[in-house]
Order: sequence, then structure tokens, then C-alpha cells
Amino acid sequence: MLNLRFFLMGLLVCAGSLSAQVETAEVLGTVKDVSGGVLNKAVVTLANEETGIQVKSATDDNGNYDFLSVKVGRYKLTVEAPGFAVYTATGISVD
Repeated sequence: MLNLRFFLMGLLVCAGSLSAQVETAEVLGTVKDVSGGVLNKAVVTLANEETGIQVKSATDDNGNYDFLSVKVGRYKLTVEAPGFAVYTATGISVD
């Protein structure tokens, strides 16, 4: 297994709100390797650090991922792809 780490380029957290006082946001970004190449079909997991609830997605052909309607809170983001070390970022604040 290669000892490369994932870089999460452009991790953006955009706040928004829906009706009835429910606050949600969008978490999106691009997964790249250390050389700058995008990783398609990487598995990205977004887990709420308080509730443990998690959702998974796969990056598209351009290495992009997008989680819609994410509740406000603190999250852990994990990226996994064959041949690469697992990357984990904790304490991501979504507000």
C-alpha cells in the first residue's frame, strides 16, 4: 500500500437554511493525491461526531464529492481508496 496521503482540496462548508427553522448546510470538496491528481471512485464518509450518524458517497470522475442537507454540528470526514492510506479529518464544523 502506498504511503501517500489524501489532500482534500476546496473543502467548503456552505451554510443555508430550509423552512421551519431547520438549519442545514452543504459539505463538498475534491479529493487529490499528493501529486495533485484527482481520485475518482474514492469512498468519502461524513460522520457526525456527536450522534455517530454517517453518510457515504463516492467521488465522481473529477474527484468531487458533495453532501447535501447536512445538519449543523461537528463532523469527521474519512476518505478511502485502494492503494492509498486512509485519510481522516476531525473537528469539521458545519454551521
